[in-house]
Amino acid sequence: MIGAMYKRLMERFLDGPEFFPLRSRTSSPWQYRSATLALFAWSRGLAERFLTPAALALLPMTLLVLFYGSLAMNSPGRVLLLVIFAPAVVELGFGFWFRVRCRVRRRGPERVRAGSEFTLEYELENRRRVSGYDLECDPFPYAEGLRQLRPARLGRLPGRGRARIAGSWLAERRGVYRLYRPWVESSFPLGLLKWSCRGRAGEGRDRLVVYPAYMPLTRFELPVGRLSQRSGLANLARVGESPDLLGTREYRDGDEVRHLDWPGSARRGKLVVKEFEEEHLKRVAVLVDTQLPPNRFRWRSRRQAEASLEAALSLALAITEYLVKTEAVVELFAAGPELYHLSLGRNLSCLDQVCDILAGVEPTADCALDKLAPEVFSQLVEVGGAVVLLLGVDPARRKLVERLQHAGVAVRVLVLSEQPLELPEAWRPVAPTAVLNGAVRSL
Repeated sequence: MIGAMYKRLMERFLDGPEFFPLRSRTSSPWQYRSATLALFAWSRGLAERFLTPAALALLPMTLLVLFYGSLAMNSPGRVLLLVIFAPAVVELGFGFWFRVRCRVRRRGPERVRAGSEFTLEYELENRRRVSGYDLECDPFPYAEGLRQLRPARLGRLPGRGRARIAGSWLAERRGVYRLYRPWVESSFPLGLLKWSCRGRAGEGRDRLVVYPAYMPLTRFELPVGRLSQRSGLANLARVGESPDLLGTREYRDGDEVRHLDWPGSARRGKLVVKEFEEEHLKRVAVLVDTQLPPNRFRWRSRRQAEASLEAALSLALAITEYLVKTEAVVELFAAGPELYHLSLGRNLSCLDQVCDILAGVEPTADCALDKLAPEVFSQLVEVGGAVVLLLGVDPARRKLVERLQHAGVAVRVLVLSEQPLELPEAWRPVAPTAVLNGAVRSL
């Protein structure tokens, strides 16, 4: 029990304060959680929580004067020490009297597109009879990848009063971000110390999904194969959907009674039943590869590998949207540290689930395609065609494509790479920069 508690505390310490995000908090194939870095984050985070930048700038000089004054009892530096501490006493007295005590609620979007701006709204309610001054909501960055453009600030909040303010942010990178609880702080009156309060859990959205930025496709050639299949309407069709009506015929033994056409039977004087044609579905699988090479201490290679992954996820989202618009049923597979599988019906409302999945996909250094268990592969070969997005060419990736082809699946392979590669016949290279710049509109 003590060991488990120590492990939880150590994990919490390595995460750093929630209002001072660390790069090591995000998972990646080259992740390393440093205790020294976590200690630095906690020290700097706690200092920035209670002291303003002006106070942090004056802190070294104050410590130096305090040290010098403690050594020389009759030093004139004692007068300078009093001059420095006088504003601190005023700040403590007036700041404590006008300290902020607010109830804050935060509202914002559930998901946004990478590279877009979004707005967070705050509803403040002063719980004291004393007015609050120089208020700012959520002054700390949420995480790396979310940048504040315009802070949510309020000059004065009357006692027992209410106000609504808003701030704008920029979603720079894809990901699933955890937002800390709503925060309000004030540096009144002299701007040296911070007085803050936090909202309760559940009073603001604590999760933001930033899905990949993509450019909708105008044309996409599907792999030629068994694209039309008779199956699954009961499992994949929308509410109210039914097979097409061909006509009527005379009733025969064994026909469904619920298909009887009573008006037609009355006109003919004998029982007739309706004939239906079962709708044929166009099912396509989209398989996304997330395997990246391990970090070799080459910053440029690492950036190119990450750009290839982002381009693959953006292209997967664009292809999925195009297929759903063309009334296709899509089986999405994303193989990373975790295997994601999502079956999409023929309506655009399911794209939110695709955005949530692709936003949280992380790279892996292992062979991600090996995670396709036999039962998942059996579902994969039931579709008529498959679109495979690869980040490279190696024997494991070639083997997967060959297995699909031997199973009778028509496969179209797209390789995301900036470098020229020797690709098998019918494999098409796609430049990641062209995808990220929105230049790829047809494939």
